[in-house]
Amino acid sequence: MERIVFLDRDSIQADIRHPGFPHGWQDHHATSAAQVTERLNGATIAISNAVPDSTC
Repeated sequence: MERIVFLDRDSIQADIRHPGFPHGWQDHHATSAAQVTERLNGATIAISNAVPDSTC
């Protein structure tokens, strides 16, 4: 089963359709660069729009 993590749900004001395959889904209102690794631990799919990239 896929584990989907949406890192910054509040940055997109639209309905996001969940996929038709078996999955777990976790929304976070916002995610700082320091939280990315922890929140993506075990995720197989990540959705992001506005999370700062600390690797640049």
